[in-house]
Amino acid sequence: MVILIIGWIIAAVLSSLANRGLHFADARGWFDKAGIKDEKVQDTWINVLTQLVFWAVLILFLIPVFETWNIPQITEVINQLLLYLPQVFAAVIIGFLGLVIANLLADIVKNAVRSYGQGAANIVSSIARYSIITFTALVVLTQLGIAPDLIQTIVTGIVVAFALATGLAFGLGGQDAARQLLNQLMENMKKKK
Repeated sequence: MVILIIGWIIAAVLSSLANRGLHFADARGWFDKAGIKDEKVQDTWINVLTQLVFWAVLILFLIPVFETWNIPQITEVINQLLLYLPQVFAAVIIGFLGLVIANLLADIVKNAVRSYGQGAANIVSSIARYSIITFTALVVLTQLGIAPDLIQTIVTGIVVAFALATGLAFGLGGQDAARQLLNQLMENMKKKK
């Protein structure tokens, strides 16, 4: 119990230091520059990072606790959890980068489409933002190893739907141009005969 209490105290102190370090390093300024201006979202990301520090340190102390209590099965589970933590850190970084890219792309698209009207610009930028966020969520779930087969099926379905929609759009939209091109080819073949 002494090891567990010491681990809990050290984890809480390091988590608090990480929180203060993020505030001292002006993490909110980073979020603002990255296009994440909502304070609730900023607080969520800061809390996620500090909680990751807390639990990573606490889990390190749980190993000697369960070895002292002579429970090797739980020690094996904790070791597997420790091996899983880098994937969690990577997933957090991927999620943050995806959110930054989604906001950046939405701003670029909004400025590019602004000449068509504010309403169209808002709609197209929202589609761009949520497309990137959805893709990022799928990548994060894959990184965490959550239902990889289902995610692969979803991504395949999205790609097929996009290819079909693009083909139909160009096919139906370019129907007249294709008809004219075919008529010209037919006329050229008749002239050659």
